[in-house]
Amino acid sequence: MTTRVYRGVTYTVETLTGNDQTFQGTQGNDWLEAPGSNNLISTGKGNDVILAGLEFVEIKNYTPYGGPAIFYNSLPPASTTVGNNIIDAGSGDDYVAVGKGNYIVDLGKGNNIFDGGIATGNIQISAGNGRSEAHGFFWVPDSLAHESSPLLGTF
Repeated sequence: MTTRVYRGVTYTVETLTGNDQTFQGTQGNDWLEAPGSNNLISTGKGNDVILAGLEFVEIKNYTPYGGPAIFYNSLPPASTTVGNNIIDAGSGDDYVAVGKGNYIVDLGKGNNIFDGGIATGNIQISAGNGRSEAHGFFWVPDSLAHESSPLLGTF
């Protein structure tokens, strides 16, 4: 059983192997690594970490974040997995990072972080009450550029 400590929370790591899987998290803190595609991922209450379409590398201090950050790699080029996952992070202060592929992500209520730094594909993001941040390169249609939203970003 692998455990990781991130921002003071100890997680037990679960890996969703294969494609076309459904993962139902706990009402506590979940750490899920899901390299496959066509998965339905739902975590409940708690501070969750979800890495979809990525390979975990390490956790270490990162000055721009003012503390610990999760480092990851994209999946190897020979990998046939391509995102296309639906992610419902539930309530809590969640961290969701995605790789290549198409994603529908609901961050839920809480102070959330969405990391699409190496994402490719179409990504739909929604967030509930709280302060949520999106990091990466995103295109926002002109028609939505002036809308108010609880989703902040470094675009």
